[in-house]
Amino acid sequence: MSSARTQRLTAFGTLCRRPSALLLPLAPFVFIVFLAVTVLDAVRASLAARSVAALEAAGVEQAARVAQPATRTARVLDAARPTTRRVMGGAAALMGGILVAAGMAGGTYAFLNSQAKTPAVTVSSGNLALTVQYGSTTAGATTAIPAAAWTAMLPGDVVGQQFTIASTGTATSTLTARLSALTAWDIRIALGACPSTPLTTTPLSTTAAAQGTISPSTSTVVCVQATLPAVAAAAVEATTAPFTIIIDATQVPTP
Repeated sequence: MSSARTQRLTAFGTLCRRPSALLLPLAPFVFIVFLAVTVLDAVRASLAARSVAALEAAGVEQAARVAQPATRTARVLDAARPTTRRVMGGAAALMGGILVAAGMAGGTYAFLNSQAKTPAVTVSSGNLALTVQYGSTTAGATTAIPAAAWTAMLPGDVVGQQFTIASTGTATSTLTARLSALTAWDIRIALGACPSTPLTTTPLSTTAAAQGTISPSTSTVVCVQATLPAVAAAAVEATTAPFTIIIDATQVPTP
């Protein structure tokens, strides 16, 4: 028993030498209890002052009853005197209010959100381009048809020549044709090889006329016929009439 008592005394002595180990965790609670006791003392002092003022106002007639109000005042003060239960209750309420306020001050929060994105995407545009080529000449934006085949024509003669048109673009297009200027000859064109008979299409004018469609990366032969009308005027005799055919391509809209 002496050894156990010695151990308890030694432990108590250790705690006494290190009081901060016990008091430091209790510091917030002790501060709250101090605040509660201070408030209750202020309430008690206020009640006592009010009781004294009431006794002085009562006058001489209430002198005999001074002892009784004093007793009531003592009871009020006693009721207002802080007890362990009241202090603990007030401290708990104050601590709860502090915790609620701290929770409300923690901040406001938005809805959850997320984000995703696609990898880099490259878009490109197509193009539309035509080339023309006569025989074995180099294809390009223009081509020359030899005039030798159309020399010494007489009224009623029909002479045809062929050239190739190609679409080097990436879109299907519609074709139109027109003359840069009118001549005494009738100039007709049609897609495909020249027939052995005159073309039945309407002679070209300076107004564009539809000639069909052409797909991208394809080519087609075009027939050109020049006709000297049988009713041509005598002034046409021994004359030349150069002409230029203009072919336009227009993209066909994608459905």
